[in-house]
Amino acid sequence: MLRTVTVKMHEGAHPQTCETDGVRESRILSVGELGSVPVATKIDDSDAVVWRTANGDIGVAARSCPHLDWDLCDAIVDGEALLCPGHGWSIDKSGRTYKSNEFGREDEKGTTPSWSASEREGGIWVTLDED
Repeated sequence: MLRTVTVKMHEGAHPQTCETDGVRESRILSVGELGSVPVATKIDDSDAVVWRTANGDIGVAARSCPHLDWDLCDAIVDGEALLCPGHGWSIDKSGRTYKSNEFGREDEKGTTPSWSASEREGGIWVTLDED
């Protein structure tokens, strides 16, 4: 089930962006927009997907699977990661990508862009400009 949230932006500015102690953050969704399925959004000029992990954390990563560009809005939340339905790659909230076999072994596949996220003031916030 594809669910896209569009955030209206003023030219040259990201909506609800703030800077505290040199850390830039942006509110990308309201808490109510994040349910049990991944949600598409934009962070600056990047397409991203947001999901709630099994333990309640927020994951935010690039919207396309790094394997074959599958849309991760179609992914399944599997514990703490997204499971891409294309070829079974998993992406965790740190951006680590891997494939698990039937015995539980995880084969590392690299990384994909991700953002640190927090939930506060009724919104989902990401940290911008992280290295």
